[in-house]
Amino acid sequence: MSRNFIYLGVVVLLAALAGYLFMTKPARRGLDVQGGLRLTLRAEIEKLSPEERKLWSPERMRTIIDILDRRIDSLGVIEPTIYQKGETEIVIELPGFTDERDALDLLQTTARLEFRYLKDVRTRKQPLGRYELIVEQVGGEDVVKFRDLTSADAKLIEPGMPEYQKIIQSSPLIVTGDDLERAEVVDQSFDPKVRLFFNSEGTEKFARATSLYLREHIAILLDNKIISAPEVQAANIRDPVIEGRFTLKQAARLRDLLNAGALPVSLSVESINRVEAILGAQAWDRIIQAGIIGFALVAVFMVFYYLLPGFLSALALGLYVLFALATFKAAGVTFSLPAIAGFILSIGMAIDANILIFERLKEELRLGKTLLAALDAAFKRAFPAIFDSNLSTIIICLILYYFGTGPVQGFATTLGIGVTMSFFTAIFCTRTMLYTLVGVGVHPSERLFGLRRQLGQEVGEQLGAAKDRFDFVNKRGLYYAISGAAILIGLVFWVGLGGLKPGIDFAGGSELVLQKRVPRASSPAPATPPANPQGNQATNPQGNQPAAAQPANPQGDQTANPQGNQPAAAQPANPQGNQPAAEPNRPTAAAQPNAGQNNPSPAELPKPPAQAQRPAAPAVPVSALPPIEANLAQVLGLLRGAGFEKVGALFAEGNRQLIVHVADANIDSQKKIVDALKPLGELEVVSFASVSPRVRAETVQRAITAVLVALVAILLYIALRFSIEGGWSGFKFGIAATIALAHDVLVMVGGAAILGYLLGWEINALFITALLTLVGFSINDTIVVYDRVRENLRQRARGETFATIVNRSLNQTLARSINTSLTLLLVLIALVIWGAVTQDLRFFYVAMLIGVVAGTYSSIFVASQIMVSWQDAREKLHQRQVEAARATAIPTKSGQPTSSATPTESATPPATASSAPRKKHHAPHVGKRKRRY
Repeated sequence: MSRNFIYLGVVVLLAALAGYLFMTKPARRGLDVQGGLRLTLRAEIEKLSPEERKLWSPERMRTIIDILDRRIDSLGVIEPTIYQKGETEIVIELPGFTDERDALDLLQTTARLEFRYLKDVRTRKQPLGRYELIVEQVGGEDVVKFRDLTSADAKLIEPGMPEYQKIIQSSPLIVTGDDLERAEVVDQSFDPKVRLFFNSEGTEKFARATSLYLREHIAILLDNKIISAPEVQAANIRDPVIEGRFTLKQAARLRDLLNAGALPVSLSVESINRVEAILGAQAWDRIIQAGIIGFALVAVFMVFYYLLPGFLSALALGLYVLFALATFKAAGVTFSLPAIAGFILSIGMAIDANILIFERLKEELRLGKTLLAALDAAFKRAFPAIFDSNLSTIIICLILYYFGTGPVQGFATTLGIGVTMSFFTAIFCTRTMLYTLVGVGVHPSERLFGLRRQLGQEVGEQLGAAKDRFDFVNKRGLYYAISGAAILIGLVFWVGLGGLKPGIDFAGGSELVLQKRVPRASSPAPATPPANPQGNQATNPQGNQPAAAQPANPQGDQTANPQGNQPAAAQPANPQGNQPAAEPNRPTAAAQPNAGQNNPSPAELPKPPAQAQRPAAPAVPVSALPPIEANLAQVLGLLRGAGFEKVGALFAEGNRQLIVHVADANIDSQKKIVDALKPLGELEVVSFASVSPRVRAETVQRAITAVLVALVAILLYIALRFSIEGGWSGFKFGIAATIALAHDVLVMVGGAAILGYLLGWEINALFITALLTLVGFSINDTIVVYDRVRENLRQRARGETFATIVNRSLNQTLARSINTSLTLLLVLIALVIWGAVTQDLRFFYVAMLIGVVAGTYSSIFVASQIMVSWQDAREKLHQRQVEAARATAIPTKSGQPTSSATPTESATPPATASSAPRKKHHAPHVGKRKRRY
């Protein structure tokens, strides 16, 4: 017994270590908790030339991720996440950053820098040039155009026209960003510019070009778009400067883009999700509250039903929560809302192993064993079922992780780690505490261990005598009818009434969650970093922008170099040859000799304000928001009036939130949607999601594949583990379990169709997560029944039928099935009432409630009953074959009358040496014959 006290000391030490990690390690909150963006970008390899496509390799994707990682640094995001998904997709998570347009402008641009000589543009040095260069301001931006002077109507060539690209491609290339070593912001205190430093080869190329093309135009292109076309004013320029009336932030952004490097391929946006922090802040508190309530309900139930062992299981459950949370924090697991939901669900599932052990312990104690002997037998006999059920759940988690992304992967991670931790706490911690009872002299008694509490069996005056309460097997026809009716009703709502409504993950398009805008006391904005290295802050009359961020010359006159000793090498030229001023906030280019010796070093440059670190306004609880005074018909009418055809809407949180799904919208349609809904009042977007058609098709395919793979994996696993007779005999168990799982899936999908038809709820990726979680839970219950059937088959009495064994096994495991389901239902009810912080999570919880009921029903009334029906069918088939063999007429000798023979006589004619079949002589059987059932 001293060894058990040592183990108890180890448990205490592990608890202390876990407590230390839990208190010291910060929790990494997900985007849906603290707000932020999740983007999925795809490398458009199909747009590369055939030669470039041949050179493409997986290492190029690593290069793209490195470039994007360097660009993300400029956003000031704390703990961003970027990883590759599949062969061509990249997932980026930006916690705390909610400006998707700004993020896409930074990440999606290829930042391909080029300098080209516009050889066909007319200048004073080239008076016979074909094209005249024109700079016009369109939408607040300078647009470089060309006029064809050789055409009769002086045709204007604008960006996007084929002739425009021909002019660019026919212009000799001088130098590209491949030769760029670094870029720096200079003159940031007065007029920020970006100085470019090429390598030796690039420096010589540019210096030679400025000498050759003096007084001619050099175009500066970024992503194949001319941002400026200055006229070279000085020769032998070695370090050009891109100048314009930048704000410090704009100059720093351009510097960061160039320093990060150009992407080797363009990136398309496959999906984007945005959640405002005002939604996530209250979500965290509510779901944690639901978890605490769910834990308390499970602990109270265990103590109430199992008494002393239940009290120890409540302690073990507390250790499980502590160990799991410490592991999550130490491993850097992201606590997204689905991940937290997965962990809370694991609390209800973690008690499963304890219930198995306690039920076994009561059986052994009723046989009159000592507490030590009963504990040894209980753990030995419960271990196979615990191992099989936990491993099957981990298999489902691996499938979820492989086929899912983002929140689904977080759910799979927390659930998988939680199941592993629950296995450890049940086998080590609970076991240690139970054996400690032996060490302190606790004796088994009815009051302490609840030996007479048994749902499926009647315990007599003598504790060892128990008989089955229920006859499950002989009523299986009724159970099949109930299952068939439930599936049929679901199919009517699914196929007949179209109640299964696809959400954004399966339908594509854009989805917005809106609520009434209410005034919130926001925190004061952080001070803008000083634009002057010396700390002198110049402000404009409005007082909200540093002077460096404003146009340097409001009158549009030519701005001199601040040093006064270096002439501008190149300024934008207009057709008349005058020197127009650069327009505000538009990057023009000036090729300038080496100047700016007094400019600060890159380390001294102030960083752009980090948008991700701005303080969030205090959140207003959803329950305190005013309701949106409208109905669905009005909402759909406003959206269709704005030009959107495929639209859907759903009110949530008591009409306090409006969920709008527009299939033919994209990221640029947000403002149009909000404007269309203005008659409903001032609405603000608290969540936005957009999914491309390609991702939608992939999501559907992966969802179907995941469910099929899960069913096949469970089939193979059970067939392997329950091959009692060897060979393929285990497939009887596996096929019956798979049919029961298909039954559960159909019931859950039918329930979702009913909810969709009556309440308008839409299915999404979390619904598939619920389906696969149901598969894991249901197979756990089925495995426990199968494990008891397997055990009873090995100990069957002579003449005992398979149906009798199954019925006894169901009664013996009924308490475990009901109690495990009840603990999970308690957690789910707590989540539905207190933790349904989003409509998707509410649907997830309700779907799990339906699935738990269906899974428990199928484990008791379907899976094992199919085994009995299968065995009955085999026996009846065998009987028919025997009867058919006996009824087969044996040919008689020629001339013997047969027409008057009776059936009995025909079945047993006299055998002759020539007509009777020869009997096979079998060797005598040696050893124990295998039982067949």
